[in-house]
Amino acid sequence: MKSSLFKRLFTTLSLLIIIIFSLNYYFTLRTFRQHHVLLEKENLLKHIKSIEPEINKKYLNLLELQKYINGISQILDIRLTIIDENGRVLADSQKKAMEMDNHIHRPEIVDSKTSTYGFSVRFSDTIKKEMLYVAVHKNSPFKGFIRASVFLASIDSFLYDFKKSIIIAAIFFLASGLAGTFFLTQSISRPIGKLAQAANQIAKGNFDVNIPEFDTDELSELAANFRVMSQEIKSLETIKRDLIANVSHELRTPLTAIKGFIETLNDEFDGPNKKYLDIIERHTDRLIFIVQDLLILSRLEDSGIEPDYQMFSLNSVISDTVLLLDKKARQKELSLKVIENGEIGIEADRNQLVQLFVNLIDNAVKYTEKGEVSIEIKKDEKFAMIDIRDTGIGMEKKHLSRIFERFYVVDSSRSRIQGGTGLGLSIVKHVIHNHKGFVEINSAPGKGTQAHIRLPLIQTRSLI
Repeated sequence: MKSSLFKRLFTTLSLLIIIIFSLNYYFTLRTFRQHHVLLEKENLLKHIKSIEPEINKKYLNLLELQKYINGISQILDIRLTIIDENGRVLADSQKKAMEMDNHIHRPEIVDSKTSTYGFSVRFSDTIKKEMLYVAVHKNSPFKGFIRASVFLASIDSFLYDFKKSIIIAAIFFLASGLAGTFFLTQSISRPIGKLAQAANQIAKGNFDVNIPEFDTDELSELAANFRVMSQEIKSLETIKRDLIANVSHELRTPLTAIKGFIETLNDEFDGPNKKYLDIIERHTDRLIFIVQDLLILSRLEDSGIEPDYQMFSLNSVISDTVLLLDKKARQKELSLKVIENGEIGIEADRNQLVQLFVNLIDNAVKYTEKGEVSIEIKKDEKFAMIDIRDTGIGMEKKHLSRIFERFYVVDSSRSRIQGGTGLGLSIVKHVIHNHKGFVEINSAPGKGTQAHIRLPLIQTRSLI
């Protein structure tokens, strides 16, 4: 099922806004964390530089060195580690030096040998926490490494508060963005939707549909073009309808005369060439049927002619139609049955309903070679429902969207043999339209055809 323009636009723009906000959130936090780590690194380098003189004084006395390291690390709120040239820990503010592993292969120690300082962010095997390390290699008088570090938890704690502020702000701006997107999408899709509805009405033959005015230049121009197109199509439809009606009226009289002469010749003429008269008579009959159907269509399409609404029994219309076609069904040994669910009264144009059911039931009989044609009638609170089913040849799905078009036939050769005009279902469509009803055709090759019709029990009229 196709989604609306509003839904697609709103969904697309909303997803775009959410993606932008998510990426912005991710990169803001990442950049902020990197910046904070960089600041901590600079602070650790400053602390190392500030304690270096004392380390040079005390490195020969490990007790004094340990005491100093313990005190200054608490003041600076950092962890300090003093390591000799061979990687042996001399003093550490968190652990006993003698219990610690050799640190010569620690990343920050390795890097400090070839650079101004070594730096790493990693999990500490000693205290089992993630830490930020900075180490500086010294050659005189103390020869070894001074390493300072901080827990990343302190950075993450600060980031947590910052993250909450970002989330609150993001929710506010996201809600504002989605609200703006909603109104923007509405402003774009609503006028286009109105034009689409107008175009749909024009496609159905309602050329007097109201096409609204719009604020934007592009939509105003489009609406103006729609109005011009609607009037042009209306003019063309009027010309076409008048032409068909006039031609049909003009053809009816000579065709009736030709039919009369053929019947006279048939009575007086006998012999091997009589078959040609039969062919002429068959094609004349088909032309007469086409003219009759065109005249019916012309009357149905004339918006100035209101249907003659009356209250009557729908059951009686169905019975009369079945009686009319019963002989044709029996000639093909078909069962033609009616399933009634009580008496159904309906307000409608009786003659138009007769045309409707004659065309549908006649089609069902024509294209069914064995089995049955059934007509079931029932109702609910507002509608009469008529299902006409057959066990005929059916048709492919590709034909269903076009079967209500004038002169459209699924199998032209078969239609000519059966005497079809290609106008029957067009008449059905217009009768249904005039009665504000609904018709649906379902079919499949070899599985027959079903026509489902819904007609209002009572016709609603516009108040002027």
